[in-house]
Amino acid sequence: MTLRTALAYFYIVIGERAFKEVFPSNLDTDQAPHKSYLYTDRRNDKVAARFYYYGSLHRMSYEATLECLEKEFDISHSTLINIMKEKLHLLKQYEADKESLKNLSRKYPFYNWQVARHIMLG
Repeated sequence: MTLRTALAYFYIVIGERAFKEVFPSNLDTDQAPHKSYLYTDRRNDKVAARFYYYGSLHRMSYEATLECLEKEFDISHSTLINIMKEKLHLLKQYEADKESLKNLSRKYPFYNWQVARHIMLG
């Protein structure tokens, strides 16, 4: 560990301790959902958007769609299926609204919305 890394770590630890001393009520986890749940829920929304993209906009087969998502998100088929069950309402909304590629790319601009064939072949 370099001196710079050690100092950065030291300042993070000191800052966290000071924060906890000043705001001890923020440590009460009973009032809000756990942070990892929030991240998982947002990730699952993105997985659903990509599922719609591959399956509906690119007309890929179910298996090919799962293969692409497995490569893209490093998630097993069974987990992806569970996510799709959980986000079925979102998928139905995308289909009912005929969600466009343009809208998806606005909502999630950090994804390359032109990679379907590349991922499937790679």
